[in-house]
Amino acid sequence: VVENIHRHLAMGGKTLREAIPVAVDEVGGPTILATFTVIAALLPMAFVTGLMGPYMSPIPINASIGMLISLAVAFVVTPWLSLRFSGHSTHAPQGDSNNGSFLDRFFQSIMGPFLRGRQGRGNRWALAIAMLLLIAASVSLAGVQWVVLKMLPFDNKSEFQVMIDMPEGTSVEQTNRVITELGGYLATLPEVTNFQLYAGTASPINFNGLVRQYYLREGAFAGDIQVNLVDKHRRERKSHDIARAARGPLQEIGRRFGANVKIAEVPPGPPVMAPLVAEIYGPDYAGQIRAAKQVRGVFEQTPDIVDIDDSVEAAAPEWRLAIDRQKAAHLGVSQADVVSAIATALAGDDVSYLHGDAGKYPVPVRLRVANADRASLDALLALRVRGHNGSLIALSDLVLPTSAQREYAVYHKDLLPVVFVTGDMAGELDSPLYGMLDLVEQFREQGELEQSFIEQPDNPYEYSLKWDGEWQITYETFRDMGIAYSVGLVLIYLLVVAHFHSYLTPFIIMAPIPLTVIGVVPGHALMVVDFT
Repeated sequence: VVENIHRHLAMGGKTLREAIPVAVDEVGGPTILATFTVIAALLPMAFVTGLMGPYMSPIPINASIGMLISLAVAFVVTPWLSLRFSGHSTHAPQGDSNNGSFLDRFFQSIMGPFLRGRQGRGNRWALAIAMLLLIAASVSLAGVQWVVLKMLPFDNKSEFQVMIDMPEGTSVEQTNRVITELGGYLATLPEVTNFQLYAGTASPINFNGLVRQYYLREGAFAGDIQVNLVDKHRRERKSHDIARAARGPLQEIGRRFGANVKIAEVPPGPPVMAPLVAEIYGPDYAGQIRAAKQVRGVFEQTPDIVDIDDSVEAAAPEWRLAIDRQKAAHLGVSQADVVSAIATALAGDDVSYLHGDAGKYPVPVRLRVANADRASLDALLALRVRGHNGSLIALSDLVLPTSAQREYAVYHKDLLPVVFVTGDMAGELDSPLYGMLDLVEQFREQGELEQSFIEQPDNPYEYSLKWDGEWQITYETFRDMGIAYSVGLVLIYLLVVAHFHSYLTPFIIMAPIPLTVIGVVPGHALMVVDFT
C-alpha cells in the first residue's frame, strides 16, 4: 500500500490526499487475495487429527486472525499514517528511468532467451526439464541419506533420565545397589551438576512420565535416575551428545548386574511408547512371546539399534499355598485366618493407631515380618495361628506348598492380545525411521512374520508384526498435513480463479510452488541439519 501511494505521487498530478484513495483501491483486490490465500494455506491445518492435532491447531487459528488484523491495518491504519507523517513531504514527478539500468540489462540477458516466441521454445523446454531434474535430484538426497528425515529435532535441554529395569523378583536393595553404581559413573561426567536416585518407585512426573507413562513405574525391580546438567551456555556438548556418550558405559554397568538400562531424553520425541515399537500379534500368547524374543534378537543384531526392551516379564518361580480344608476344619482354623496370617506377614497389617497431640492424623502401627524372613518360605510356614481350643498351629500343618511358574501379564491393544518390542536409534543417522526400514528388510528376507505399517493385521490367527512408535505418528501427521495442504492448494486455486476469471492463469501463478524443494532440501544438506 505504501509503495503504491509513493508511485502515484511520483507520477505527479495528485496531492497526497488525492493519491491515497486511488492507490489503496488499486492494490485492494490483490491485497485481499494475498491475505485469503495465506489463510487458505494455513486453515486446513486446524483439522489435523491424532496426537499432533492439539499442537497444530493453534498455528492456523492465530495466523488467520493475524492476517485479518494485518489486512485491516493495511486498509485503515497505513493510509492514515501515510497522510499523517508524509503530508508535508514533496514528491517530484519521475519518469521511467530504469530502461537502461544495470538490473534491467541483467534481467534481459537472463530472461531474454526464454521470451523470444518460437525461437525461445527450445530454451523454455530445456528450462522445464532442468527444473524437473533439479526437483528429482533434491528429493533423492533423502534417499541417499545426504538429508536425514526425522519427526522432531533434538533439543538441548539441561536434563535427561536413566531408566533401569531389573528382572522381576529383584529386591529393592539390589536395585538400589545397581543405580548407585550407575550414579557413580554419572558423577564423573563434567557436565553433570547433580542427580537423584529412585529405587522401587518413579521420579516426579515430567514430560517423559506423561508421554511414556513413566510415572506409573513401581516395584522393587524398577529404578530411575534424574540427571541434571549445567546450563547449556556453560558447556560445549549438547544434552543429546552427552546422553549418547553416556549410554554405552551405563549399559555396560547394567549388564554386569543383569539390568536393562535405557536413556530417555527430554523431550523424547513424539508422544509414543518408544521411537521403535514392534507389536506382535497371534493366536496364542505363548507363541507371541516366542516371536517377540526372535524379533528382539533381530533388534539386538542390527547396528545402531539401542535401548532394546520388551513387555515380557522375566521368568520367575512362584509358590502356591493350598489349604488343607479338612485338616483346618478339624483343628478349628478357618481359611480366612490362614489367608490373613500370610497377608499380614508379607504385606503387613495396620493393627493399631497412635494418636498424638501434635499430629493432625493418627499414625498407623503396621505389623509385618522382617525382610529376611519374608524371603524364606520356611520362615513363612513357621508362623502359627490359633485354633478353636486356643492352641497354636503352624501354617506348615495347614497348607501344602507347590512350586509353579509365575504367569505373564497379557497386554491388549484394541481388544487384541499383543507383545511389545521397543528400541531406539542412536548412531550416525539418529533417525528411527531408517532403523525401522533396515529391520523391515531383515524381516522381509526371513519371511516368518507378516508385517503391517498402518493398521493392525487383518488376520489375528496368524503371527504378525505391526510397526508403531515414531513411524505411526509420522505417517498420521504427514498424511493429515498432506491432505490439509492439498485442500489449501485447491482453495488458493479457487481464489485466484475468482480474481482473474481464468482457469489457466492460477496454474501459471502456482507453478513455482514445487520449486521450493530445490532450495529447502539441498539447504538442509549443506547445513547438515535433519529434515524434521
